[in-house]
Amino acid sequence: MKRQEFILSSEELSFALALCQFDGIASSILKESVGDVTEEGIELIFQTASRSLFTKGILLSLDEENPNKAFINGFSELLEGLATSNNMFRAYNENENGKFVLTAHRSRNGLIFHIVSNQIIHVLSEVSQEELIEEITAFFQPQFKTWDSIQFSVNEKDFEEFMQSVKLKTLIIVDSNANQFLNDFHENKGNLVNFSLIRTEDDGITHFLEVVMLLSGKDRIWALKEEADGSEININIKTLDKMKWQQLLESVLSQLTTSKIS
Repeated sequence: MKRQEFILSSEELSFALALCQFDGIASSILKESVGDVTEEGIELIFQTASRSLFTKGILLSLDEENPNKAFINGFSELLEGLATSNNMFRAYNENENGKFVLTAHRSRNGLIFHIVSNQIIHVLSEVSQEELIEEITAFFQPQFKTWDSIQFSVNEKDFEEFMQSVKLKTLIIVDSNANQFLNDFHENKGNLVNFSLIRTEDDGITHFLEVVMLLSGKDRIWALKEEADGSEININIKTLDKMKWQQLLESVLSQLTTSKIS
């Protein structure tokens, strides 16, 4: 069965959330899209967005008293899941085509997948974990042309200095593995992308439970991840094959699906 997908502009998504009285996230999305706007400007934007949603057949009425009946079946549930989830997986990718953000939230019915292309187009859909892993893989397009297993660690306190030395091609660590990382870093023009697992507590405080930086070279993909070793914290830098990539995503997403929702 083909999953239900909705394609929206930032303004349309913001209006839809505001209509469902999720004002905080609606305001945040609108500000990220168009910046600071006067009340008159917001009203004009929302008028245009509502007409567009009517045209798309997503919006059925402007009944603010019954927002669940304002949209076609399934849409209100996606908005509620997006707005009320305490836990979020967020991925950033940037290339010659622009900036992209992928998020996933745990809802009462599963996972809500949400992708933004250049802060313009939003795709919302409910997905399984397997489908989400496929979407994340397509999002980053990791290369697995070589099957070499390369790994080394840098102490957290030295990591910033190490990365600066990589950028300047003057490694502070004399290591053949680090040299390969340096070569891939410059082949990929130093483009580090990332994904993270974020939890918002009931008091509104946000915690990053996992942060993984990725360097996707022409032949391999590197993962840079913080790991504790006794009292020390190291940044573990290693290449991933298809199986390790899958295992990494499964490990992170399992925390998303098993942690609480509001």
